[in-house]
Amino acid sequence: MKLPPLFPPKHEKGYRLKHHDPMRQRLRQAFLALVVILLGWGMYELGFAASGYQTGRLQVETSRLHDRVKYLEGQNRDLLQKVASLSSSNKIATQSSSEVKQTLTQLENQISDLKEELAFYKSIVSPSKMQPGLHVQNLSLETGDGSGEYAYSLVLTQVRGAGLVARGSADISLVGMLNGAQTTLDLSKLTGGDQKRLKFSFKYFQSIDGNIKLPVGFEPQKIEVRVRPSSRRLDSIDRDYDWAKTLNGNK
Repeated sequence: MKLPPLFPPKHEKGYRLKHHDPMRQRLRQAFLALVVILLGWGMYELGFAASGYQTGRLQVETSRLHDRVKYLEGQNRDLLQKVASLSSSNKIATQSSSEVKQTLTQLENQISDLKEELAFYKSIVSPSKMQPGLHVQNLSLETGDGSGEYAYSLVLTQVRGAGLVARGSADISLVGMLNGAQTTLDLSKLTGGDQKRLKFSFKYFQSIDGNIKLPVGFEPQKIEVRVRPSSRRLDSIDRDYDWAKTLNGNK
């Protein structure tokens, strides 16, 4: 009887033949390229749709404000006719006449405010006259409760930004006279060190509000606004405003 070997012989190394098909490889590469293109197109359509939604929302808001202005103007006309009729017929008491005139003044103020808001929204929805890029849309200034205290509102807009987010910082400083010498006060000095720069991040517009307090004896002359975007595709902005005109609402 023949016993099996203690150490079985090693199998000889074999060779495997692979079939190289260049056409199949090209088809695979073309398929992958098509998938990448379709994914890119889908993301573009998604971004475009989101941009359209934001624009549509602004258009709806503009239409609402426009209807509100027309309604208040109608009420204004009715009150004017009522005041004229009652005054001419002398059938109104002094107190009632004063109440009607006070209501009339309030309506006129509402109409003025709504017209300003409507003009602002129209400038965003239809910015055809504005150059593409970053803009200082508005700077307003109002007196505060205490002596030397003021509230400011800085509105920044981005025209035709292709849905991209504008980021960066804005600086506000005042130039005026203090103890007979021309002095420039930055935002840090005007806020007691609470703020140094105003950060912004938006697609279409952003309102930056805050409060400042002037030092005793400081007489402001102009406001300097410096906007510095973090992206090189957006230009920096340097604008100066007359203090008295900005405080009175005359930009």
